[in-house]
Amino acid sequence: MENPANRIELLDSIKYIPLFGGGPDCYLSLGGELREQYEFIQNDNFGLGSVNNSGCWLERLMLHSDWHFGPFVRAFVQFKSELEEGRKPGPRPPDRKRLDLNQAFVDFSYPRTNPSSNTTSFTLRLGRQEVDFGDKRLIAVREGANSRQSFDGARFIYYSAKARVDAFALQLDPDRPGYFDNDPSQSHTTLWGLYATIPLTTKSTAARFNNIALDLFYFGFYHGNARFNDGVGNETRHTLGGGYGELTISTDWILIFLEFTNSGLSAARRLAHFLSRSIWVTSCRNCPGRLESPVASRSPVGIPTRTINAWRRLMRCFQLATITGAA
Repeated sequence: MENPANRIELLDSIKYIPLFGGGPDCYLSLGGELREQYEFIQNDNFGLGSVNNSGCWLERLMLHSDWHFGPFVRAFVQFKSELEEGRKPGPRPPDRKRLDLNQAFVDFSYPRTNPSSNTTSFTLRLGRQEVDFGDKRLIAVREGANSRQSFDGARFIYYSAKARVDAFALQLDPDRPGYFDNDPSQSHTTLWGLYATIPLTTKSTAARFNNIALDLFYFGFYHGNARFNDGVGNETRHTLGGGYGELTISTDWILIFLEFTNSGLSAARRLAHFLSRSIWVTSCRNCPGRLESPVASRSPVGIPTRTINAWRRLMRCFQLATITGAA
């Protein structure tokens, strides 16, 4: 967009605004999103008596500014406002957010903030940010819900033609309905880990094999005062996993180590090990319509009831990584 001849659409003039006369790498880009959605769910309480027979109207407005201060530094600020009307008995936590920051981060990159696909680059991202990985089954921006999910913290990104590796330490941005009241100090959820994506195809074979890639990851998860059927306590979960595939077929394996402590129960370390294998039958990895292996209501090794079930159900419905395991 730095070339005026390429600005042919109505709003192209706000996508590239030169700054300070600093050359093509110093500019401001403005943008936004408006989504209007009517939602009606029949038997939304799993058939146990619907509470939303009239449906509801959902609105999302997001505005952002993307500041580039030369080849190495970038700042991104994004506001969000999400409204809900008509749901009975009232809005769900991700339905309503009057006004807050969805993202506000600074990138420090080398050799530049927007490198080409063949260039090796390093980026340190600090601040509030959205995070999603792989097929978005474990960590995602929660696009399906009215209010998108964001985190506060740090992420280091290594990118090259041979691999991408993300290392991160983040704190959940809690859902609150008011004005600028998503206080990270009130969050009880922390996420850290590594995620690596290794392409298994080259440029010459990518089209033939649908850009197949190998994903390997470790996620650490802490949830203070997590609520389970067996009580309220602190949950620490470590997840190791991997997957391969793209577009039409995806296979994933997950290994979970879970520790749940409660002052009213004897502190015990519990281990859950299950194999999650999924075959995607649609043309998109992020679309519904997949076949999944069932998960028992209580694991044979004594995981508190609903820890895994709630986690799987929330991922399937909302692509959530916010209340992993808690009811």
